[in-house]
Amino acid sequence: MIRRPPRSTPSNSSAASDVYKRQAVICATPQTVQNDIIRGIVPLNRISLMVFDECHHAVGDYPYVFIAQQYREVENHHILGLTASPGHEREKIDTICQNLSIQYVEIKTEKDPDVKPYVNPIKIRWIKVDLPEEFKTIKKYLEDIIKKRQKWLYENGFMQRTDYILSRKEILSLSAQLRAVISSAPKNRIQDVYTAISQAAGMLKMYHALELLQSQGIDPLYRYLQSMKRQEGSVRAVKELMADPLFRNVLVLTKHLHDRGIEHPKMKKAAEIVKEQLDKKPDSRILVFTQYRTTVTNLVGRFREEGIRVSRFIGQAGQEGLSQKKQAEIIEKFRNGEFSVLVATSVAEEGLDIPSVDLVLFYEPVPSEIRTIQRRGRTGRKSMGKMIGLIARGTLDEHFYWASYNRERNMKHEIKEITNFSKQETLPEGQATIDSFTGKKKVIAVGVKGGRRIAVSADEVLVAAGRTSNSDILKPEKGGIKTDKHGWIVVNEYLETSQSNVWALGDATGRHLFKHVANYESMIVFYNAVLGRKVKVKYHAVP
Repeated sequence: MIRRPPRSTPSNSSAASDVYKRQAVICATPQTVQNDIIRGIVPLNRISLMVFDECHHAVGDYPYVFIAQQYREVENHHILGLTASPGHEREKIDTICQNLSIQYVEIKTEKDPDVKPYVNPIKIRWIKVDLPEEFKTIKKYLEDIIKKRQKWLYENGFMQRTDYILSRKEILSLSAQLRAVISSAPKNRIQDVYTAISQAAGMLKMYHALELLQSQGIDPLYRYLQSMKRQEGSVRAVKELMADPLFRNVLVLTKHLHDRGIEHPKMKKAAEIVKEQLDKKPDSRILVFTQYRTTVTNLVGRFREEGIRVSRFIGQAGQEGLSQKKQAEIIEKFRNGEFSVLVATSVAEEGLDIPSVDLVLFYEPVPSEIRTIQRRGRTGRKSMGKMIGLIARGTLDEHFYWASYNRERNMKHEIKEITNFSKQETLPEGQATIDSFTGKKKVIAVGVKGGRRIAVSADEVLVAAGRTSNSDILKPEKGGIKTDKHGWIVVNEYLETSQSNVWALGDATGRHLFKHVANYESMIVFYNAVLGRKVKVKYHAVP
């Protein structure tokens, strides 16, 4: 924050209040500023500019939102938001801009002439490893368990038939839908619904086991399975899994590999990469990222076996967590060269003063473009950087890699679109522009809130005015099916039309014109039209 000069010297103020009133530039955490605003000791009217670093956090109940809301009440306020990773979804980017009152968006890349002198290139390389055959056997068992439960859900009318294994996201959506219909399910089907919920929960647990096996290794998987065994008497999904011969095969084979000390091939490759870097440059600083604390511990142990000076770096939560003081001590020792390698979880991705490193090693890809960018940004600050990522071939690692890659690409596209739009000139009414002489088409957008006018010009302009019903093509009135004044087909809470045994869903009803809602409505129609139930449609969870 940059403060305007005070008109007079304050007296009898608290130490915190005195800081805000006397200092020209103030750097503070958002939690501190939020608390001080609530206490009434921040002179917002004296702040000329407020800068929000890592402004992609300005969503939900993060302090940035509250601070910006309070500061916007000040006349002549100025806000600058900075981030390397706003996200790939246009809706989230728009939310950030709205929460911070951002009117103009500027994108800068390492190729821009005013940026290029201050950045260093980062050499990026991804290395693939193959899973051992024993891993593939366990993987097959876990996938068969998921398929078995998916088949039960289909045969009992809880999902449509598919030729592929449902994704984790689809299973979560199905679980939510199942919980939503419990209260309206017929008495003779309530037990089936609870069984379906349990089946879906078991599928999710197997998905997590798959991720641990494919991206982390045997030890993390073994620990997870042991924690599941301790829940056998209290969690129905776990009890059902323990009775499954396929799952018992997973338990036996995993324990066998764990007792033999078999580790993920990425563990050996990571040690080779770190050792090679230190052999080339002994004073290197290396930062290794991984998702799980168990893998942090295993990597630290493996590196120490190779004679590498290393320390772990994790968050504060839990009994094994590091206090803020301990974290600061570790960072300082890393900076001073007391050890060369830091193995960290996501806590080291942003927000901490970690010195620039020569090499960033991803033990696994992460599906988030924001986290990928933040991790990668830890290198290449003072000189050319290097980033190496490990991928287990034919596993979830590859899915996560491409998810992050595509999201980062989409993010750049969305930002570019927003940048081009925000740069369009805001014109007074009646003022001509050069476009009027070049033959370009122009459309003026008027903001719903505040009436702000923005002129956008282009060779061709396509305006989407919204969606209308296609039910007129069906001529539903000829079948005695009632429609409203807009042409939408009228349905009741069971999605049944005015004609008995005729149901309608999706865009034809005009309720919520979204694909995911139509998918949900198709399930309700299936329950009622095919299975003869009386399940009410509920839209309380529709985003």
